[in-house]
Amino acid sequence: MTAAVGDALTERHRALAELLEHEHAAGFLASSPSGVYYLSGYRSNSAFMGFAAALVRPGERPVLLHPALEADAAAGVAPFFDVRTWTDEVGPAAALAELVRGAGPIAVEERHLTVQFGAAVHIGSGSEPEHGGALLDRLRLRKDSLEVKGARHAAHRLDTVMERALGMPFQDRTELELQLDMERELRLAGAEAWSVLVASGPNSASPRRRPGTRRFERGDVVLVDLAASFDRMWSDITRCGCVGLPGADVERAWAVVDAANEAGIEAARPGAAVGGVDAATRAVIEAAGLGHAIVHRTGHGLGLDVIERPAVSVENDEPIETGMLFTVEPGVYFPERFGLRLEESVHVGPQGPETLTAISRELAVLA
Repeated sequence: MTAAVGDALTERHRALAELLEHEHAAGFLASSPSGVYYLSGYRSNSAFMGFAAALVRPGERPVLLHPALEADAAAGVAPFFDVRTWTDEVGPAAALAELVRGAGPIAVEERHLTVQFGAAVHIGSGSEPEHGGALLDRLRLRKDSLEVKGARHAAHRLDTVMERALGMPFQDRTELELQLDMERELRLAGAEAWSVLVASGPNSASPRRRPGTRRFERGDVVLVDLAASFDRMWSDITRCGCVGLPGADVERAWAVVDAANEAGIEAARPGAAVGGVDAATRAVIEAAGLGHAIVHRTGHGLGLDVIERPAVSVENDEPIETGMLFTVEPGVYFPERFGLRLEESVHVGPQGPETLTAISRELAVLA
């Protein structure tokens, strides 16, 4: 573990301790894979290996509990952690109860703790677990320098894969075939997890359409949405193209989406409302007479998970803060015809927005 990583973890613990004091909680138990990694540096080998948790209590040495089978994964844990394991003979619930023995009220990630493990916390600590997921969400809302560096790296890697994807042959192939090719490219690029959406022709009018067996045809609009995690940080990008030359209606709609995306990024400044980003993109689309074609919010937070806070929606009036990382992805969708979306990963720096995804925003001409 590098000194930079150790310093980042120490600062996260300090900030968490301040929040726990305000909430009158004796400690915090992270149990989601991203939460455990954020606080400890523990990178699970597999979601199937079993329960892991990080317990942080102000004034005491933090503890990592993980499966005994994952001893190698614990090598990345901060050196100031007390590392403990559980075996099949003891079981994770009993080990967790012992971990929090007599600790008092423990804040937990309630969305990631099953009834079984919640009961173990109650039995061991002597207190009902407290809802504390919002505390960790609050810390993770503002990315530190280590996370921003990772986000830039992830965006660069994803840009490379998207460029390759748009240069692949499309005619006489299926959406599913292209998806499989892109998943291979992502794996070769070092992605740890990914999501690939490919939608063509009328299928592109459904924002989250899964790739199928439809074959690309000349004149099709093709929407390609890639999200991937590299070294635990996620990036997300969407580009569109046309098999052959696009029609005038597609070009006009793309110009509107492009302008809406620019307006949304420009609105992503410290102190402004998060909802203002969504409002800015909507204003451009509505002014062009395409308001009826908006079907989703403008974006979502990114980080150790592909979807985090903040929700980039007009309903969100929380202020934009330096360090936030989110997508700006306005789109327009015309049922039975086509859909277009332009997505960038954006980091909010002290001077304003920094677009991390950097490849051409033009409507691609696909072979």
